Amino acid sequence: MSHSWSSQRSWRDWNSWTGSDWAWNPSSRSFHTWDWDSSHCQERAHDVADAAKERIDQEVGLKSHSPDAGDQEPDPQEPPEEPFGEAVASKVSFPIHSSDSTSLKWQAGFTERSSSQPLKGKEFNDLILEKASAGEILELLDSRLLEFSVVNAVTALHRIAKATDGQQWRRDPRIHYLNRRLVNMFTSSKKDEMERKEMKETGRWVPSDDWVYYIDTRSLCNAAWAFAHLALRHDQMLEIISEEMCHKISDCSAQQLSMCAWSFAKMARKDFQLMQTLADEAQPRLSEFSPQHLMTTVWACAKLAFLHVRLLLAIANVSCKRLQDFTPQHLSITAWGMATLAFRHLPLMDAITAEAQATLRAFKPQNIANTAWAFATLGLPNEPFFAQLAKHSDQKLPQFTPQNLSNLVWSFATLRLRCDSLFTSAAAAFCSKVAEFDPQALSMMASTYASLKLSFPSVFQATQAAALKRLETFQARDLQALALGLVEGESVDIPVEALARRSLALFPELNSLDVGNLSRAFVMLRYQDLASNSHALLDALEEQALVLLNEGSVPSQALADFAYSFPGRLQATLAQEVQRKLVRHDLRHLVALEEWINDDCKEVLQERLGCVIYHILQVLPTTPDGWRSEDYQQLILGLKVTDFGEAATTFLLSKCGIRARLISNVGMRACPSHARLSGMLSLVREGQQMDPFFSNLQPVRQLRIGPLLDRASCCVFQIMEAALALLPNDTGRLCLALHGTPCVSCVGALIQFKQLKPDIDLEVLMERRLQMNRCD
Repeated sequence: MSHSWSSQRSWRDWNSWTGSDWAWNPSSRSFHTWDWDSSHCQERAHDVADAAKERIDQEVGLKSHSPDAGDQEPDPQEPPEEPFGEAVASKVSFPIHSSDSTSLKWQAGFTERSSSQPLKGKEFNDLILEKASAGEILELLDSRLLEFSVVNAVTALHRIAKATDGQQWRRDPRIHYLNRRLVNMFTSSKKDEMERKEMKETGRWVPSDDWVYYIDTRSLCNAAWAFAHLALRHDQMLEIISEEMCHKISDCSAQQLSMCAWSFAKMARKDFQLMQTLADEAQPRLSEFSPQHLMTTVWACAKLAFLHVRLLLAIANVSCKRLQDFTPQHLSITAWGMATLAFRHLPLMDAITAEAQATLRAFKPQNIANTAWAFATLGLPNEPFFAQLAKHSDQKLPQFTPQNLSNLVWSFATLRLRCDSLFTSAAAAFCSKVAEFDPQALSMMASTYASLKLSFPSVFQATQAAALKRLETFQARDLQALALGLVEGESVDIPVEALARRSLALFPELNSLDVGNLSRAFVMLRYQDLASNSHALLDALEEQALVLLNEGSVPSQALADFAYSFPGRLQATLAQEVQRKLVRHDLRHLVALEEWINDDCKEVLQERLGCVIYHILQVLPTTPDGWRSEDYQQLILGLKVTDFGEAATTFLLSKCGIRARLISNVGMRACPSHARLSGMLSLVREGQQMDPFFSNLQPVRQLRIGPLLDRASCCVFQIMEAALALLPNDTGRLCLALHGTPCVSCVGALIQFKQLKPDIDLEVLMERRLQMNRCD
């Protein structure tokens, strides 16, 4: 019995319509019911029958399996290891119509061993699932591979990937043969669909003797998962999986959508078309996603740097309502993914904070480090939350991995949250297991503690000793971070020659930021007294900087480093590049460039910097309540500078009615260590600081960059507080002499003083900074 193909119905519609078991016959381009006594069907049914019947039973009788959570916790570099477990159609059964034969008989001699009795797809799957190891499954492939249907082949690959010894067999040639078999099956399915499309469009069809294999989304997803887990690379297979998934995306379950995204992210395979299709399909169906699926989707987008705003916004909104169902792993990885993509969804982060505070006891070290890293990356300094993180971290520091420990300390330092007990405990934990730290973690610890400007000499000594033992393993980015960290941390006996030799060996790998940072580090080491290797390195760095400048591919930070390090023949080229990118420089880079570049474009930089300062002046408060508002605090923190530089500070103070000028030498030290009021009572003596005992002026206590200091303890701020209270009259003259420029918080204090006592003639003298240059 046969029925002609109708373009109005799919082959699945035929099965439900007749209540019979149907299979596609590629020779006649029609569907046939299976007649178990027919010799024709016995000869031509090996994969078509199994694939068709198993697909029918999967669709009507099987439910998707829940994925395993995975044992290894994620971290900011490599989250998460295994969010998926078994998701394969393991046992498939289908009805056998009344017949003299109770099992499908295969053509004799179909396999290489003609005497073996072939099996049906279900029985093959049962055999595969009974095997306890990957080696046993591979032994089965030796004798039965050519009899495998699509589901059998995918099941075998998936079980090999899940087996405890799977990684040991990943290079076995039999896996290569299995992959080739799968490619042929998937290619057959794709070819048949193309022929059917051509027949529908043109009415012509060229018959083919190739067998047709019907590939469902479960097989596609399980194959992708196995390839990702075994770290196999097969571009042809992955291209087929991607194309087939895009065509059949509406058939995917929530688990399959997230599994496919995870697999391609795990393999670091950036397939924009697939991810776009997955995102468009997932967005309206997020109510079907479990917390595991939501977390994994965010993680995959982050790993592939795939920013799909509508999908992330929908995930954030759905997650806010379901966070009570999230585990610590779900919370930390979701926060990590959002931070990696720089997607700042404040309601979600606030909800994660509340949920994390309630379940913080259940957080593992990696969960703590991931969550802290995410909030620091997004710039969300929730002090009560981080105080609880520090408290729970102190108890678990011995369990922290090197990467977790470095990420935790980096998070607190980045948010300028001073927690001396945590920093001290972390330093002790670091020194006790410094041998376990890889180059990236070592350089991160050095640069982080250097940025704190706190006294932790043991950290730099341990870093220096450990780095020397394996300096040859340091890559360019780690090496420049290590060098800059040791220099800024004022470490003693820095191995300059060893650093220079390694830098020269890595020279072809250096990018513009690496060149700038290394140059800055060696200039700060006063390179003129160093060995010839250091001079050779600086010569090479200067040549490379010139090449990069001519290419026009240097970011603003590297331009500032070049201006600081190479004031010689680079200046003309540097000035051209600075002017070409003038509108792209932010305040921090404008301040640095204006200070260190020569006169070729200084006027242009000052004009641009003046425009920025003018806009800042327009939003500065004019009332005491305004200075105490949160808006003022956020304004200063958002500038991300410690000071405005000499020219900009002079301009800003003068616009506020304060006489400010630069002088060559004031013969004294000032903010934060010493200052003097000229013509009035000396409030601060040399080497002493005053405690802030008034509250008329409002400081910004912690800046986003620079030393980790309480800016209320700066001498300039304390002096202006004292002067405001102790000056007998509202008229007179007050002169303040400073070594260098005041910090942005102290500039705010000077402006507040002038607004409160406008009739006092306030003058600020600032000593010029001595510029270091290579020719000195």
